[in-house]
Amino acid sequence: MLLYTGIGLVISVVMALLIVSHILIRRPVDRSIDTIQALERGQLAVTIPQVRRRDEIGDINRALRSFRDSMRQVRELEAAGRAKSQFLANMSHEIRTPLNGVLAAAQMLDKTDLSSDQAEYLRIIRSSGSMLFDLIRDVLDLSKIESGQIVLSADRFSLADLVQRSADAIFAMAEKKSLDLTVSVNAEADHDYRGDETRICQILTNLAGNAVKFTESGSVSIRVDRNRKTGRVCIEVEDTGRGISPTDLDRVFERFSQVDESDTREFGGSGLGLAISRQFARLMGGDINVSSTLGKGSCFTVLLPLEPIEVSRVRPKGKTGARNMPEQQNLETKPMNVLVIEDVASNRFLLAQFLKSAGHSVIEAENGREALDCLRDQAGIDLILMDLQMPIMSGDVALRSIRASEKHYRDIPVVMVTADADSSTSETLMRAGATACMAKPVDFVSLNQQIAELVDTTLAA
Repeated sequence: MLLYTGIGLVISVVMALLIVSHILIRRPVDRSIDTIQALERGQLAVTIPQVRRRDEIGDINRALRSFRDSMRQVRELEAAGRAKSQFLANMSHEIRTPLNGVLAAAQMLDKTDLSSDQAEYLRIIRSSGSMLFDLIRDVLDLSKIESGQIVLSADRFSLADLVQRSADAIFAMAEKKSLDLTVSVNAEADHDYRGDETRICQILTNLAGNAVKFTESGSVSIRVDRNRKTGRVCIEVEDTGRGISPTDLDRVFERFSQVDESDTREFGGSGLGLAISRQFARLMGGDINVSSTLGKGSCFTVLLPLEPIEVSRVRPKGKTGARNMPEQQNLETKPMNVLVIEDVASNRFLLAQFLKSAGHSVIEAENGREALDCLRDQAGIDLILMDLQMPIMSGDVALRSIRASEKHYRDIPVVMVTADADSSTSETLMRAGATACMAKPVDFVSLNQQIAELVDTTLAA
């Protein structure tokens, strides 16, 4: 009898232990598993009751609570990053759109007969507008760099052509100061490469522009070479300007830094250009260095790990000159029927006026939906020039509708105009079917060149 009583007591104890084990261990473990599965599904609102245990179960509970809170912070940061990106895109559009109207009107006004005083007023408008555009670009670039949102493209480009375009951009500044501006591309470096052409051009134009800006007499030289062993392209921009003191060399690449920070400094600027240029170079795996002698000049060296694709044509050493300036090219194209789609009336008017002055016929639309109606109703449209951000139907939606249609207009060349000049935006639009992309403010010379290239391509086809 005692034996049976003992066995029953043992069984009762075991059952009690199992029940206690289920309550103290199995149930919390099951709750922890459910919590982990909820977190895996992204359900960060899951409730995790606080457990005041000092064993492994308590450790698991505290770890899960900490992980959930960290994931909530990450999600909040991601949402803030997306909001910032959207804000930057909207601000870029809202600022560049009226600036596009100012600079476009100045370009059209430049085609009229002006007195010397009026021509000077116009020069000030264009110069001030360009400075404002550069400042807006620098601030947006800085914000994107800080948030890790810079996306580098992999364009195929001729390095020699890129260098020449950068030199052309500052030729007028150098000529005004009677500076010798020379460009030299070594045969070893004269190739086509793959990389972010826009950013490299921005770096070089910034360095060359600074060289001209801080040089009162003498010369500015742009030299390009490539080290076959390291595979790095070396671009040197050297001037005979005032130079930089050794104590200032370390901070020329700092953000918002100026060598002369006094209230009476001779040269203005945001102090962002060099900082952004070095950031771009480093994002590409390269760098920018500087050497300088006070009173004798400076030399900025850009090192970029670019791999050549194929040999380009060899260009002899020499001076850049007016013959290379895009403003002086007189491109004549055959008359075309152009559909201009832009929601801002003033910008649409100026684009239409320029195209008409170049001999083209223009049809206007305010948004993507109107554009599709025009395309369905009218035949014979040769080119579409379309803004990206528009009400009712945006440019990217209209672009995809055009390319997806089975109508007569699906293959018409489409040039997208966008205030968001980021390379990732251009790549997205090109993948959606855009023939080309242009950034606001629209430069009419570049637009004319783009139309001429499209005409040549059409004729060749």
